Amino acid sequence: MVVTCSETKTTTMNTMDPDTVQGILEQGLHAIGCPTGAAVVVTSQGIVDSATVGDMNSETPVVIGSTSKSLTGSAVTQLADQGLIDVQQPLTHYLPNAHVLPDATVHDVARHCSGLRSDSTCARTKKFRYSNRNYNLLGELVEKISGLPFMEYVQRNIIDLQHHTPVIFGHVAFLGHYFPATPFDLSAQSWIQPPSGGIAMNIQDAAHYLQSYLAGDFSLEHMLIDAAPADGSPAVSGVLGDKGRYGYGWIEKEYSDHRIYLHSGKVPGVTTLFALVPDRDVGVTLLVPAGDFLVGTPLIEKLGEALILTAMGEHGDLPTKRERVIARTRLTVGYALFLVFAMMVGATSVHWNLPLVGIGCAAVIAGGVRLFSGTPTAWIYRFAPDFFCVILVGILLMAGAGIYAFV
Repeated sequence: MVVTCSETKTTTMNTMDPDTVQGILEQGLHAIGCPTGAAVVVTSQGIVDSATVGDMNSETPVVIGSTSKSLTGSAVTQLADQGLIDVQQPLTHYLPNAHVLPDATVHDVARHCSGLRSDSTCARTKKFRYSNRNYNLLGELVEKISGLPFMEYVQRNIIDLQHHTPVIFGHVAFLGHYFPATPFDLSAQSWIQPPSGGIAMNIQDAAHYLQSYLAGDFSLEHMLIDAAPADGSPAVSGVLGDKGRYGYGWIEKEYSDHRIYLHSGKVPGVTTLFALVPDRDVGVTLLVPAGDFLVGTPLIEKLGEALILTAMGEHGDLPTKRERVIARTRLTVGYALFLVFAMMVGATSVHWNLPLVGIGCAAVIAGGVRLFSGTPTAWIYRFAPDFFCVILVGILLMAGAGIYAFV
């Protein structure tokens, strides 16, 4: 089965001013405080409009984050179409040592319904739980069935990614100021690997990839059969609302009587977005080498939403500097209040000689952040270093006071 679109396709972007994407990108990035980025709009016939701002050009590759998952989903469906994988078989039929629920099928894993949580621990039910580990396992499956390393399979069968410039890892924000992100490990031991978030693309690659979907080379309808309802999940919330269904690296949403298929990608230092609107014959990509997880990243996604709606011939609100300032102020006030709380707990612990108050509060907060974020501690620091440092200082204040009272 191939991508099916309505019989009458409208290519709205063909009639738009050629500076539209450039203007939207420049205005949006300026409001967010990001110095550089790239965007492209495609149809099944090719690139309609593209833009770059700052140091990025059309050949600058970035690590695209979780938008990588759609390539992994495409690889799995290709092998399934060839009869080499039965997606209704348990994943453990192919990977006996996979730490998923025993009855979790390949299809379940591709829908994030394998039991795996975001921190790679396993629950008892097949409820939707977004987890990089699901797609890292699918990458292992592709390697085992095809006999090729995952990236070699992608190069041969999905898209040829030949980059002549170094991959950039972007910039990460600390209290609103951007600093170069440290390159991170993408090996088989890492939380983020190529199948789940470590593939690198430039804007030309992304344009070619989305064009191949619109041209029918890959089947979105096939991938989204029995997609998992994921309403309200952080993986789905953001662009075009918080309701959607997940399958094979794509999120299906409905907007203004259109089915839109999208996925955002977030790694430390980079934020990306892929989107397809088949009945408008339009695809949109946004690549921004900047990561400000608690403030800037949601605004970058709002910029992506504006690009999607503009490509559809509708109006999308751009992020504003005022939104950024308000969000940053709220976060800074929250940091200050937390540190005041930590000092009060520490003072109480010392003054009343209650060591367990300081030590207990520190332990509860440390465990709570780890539990509710669902993210390994080292990656919390990479994604939100200011948040990590503020929490760490508060924990040390409380624990230190508790230890002092104990001694």
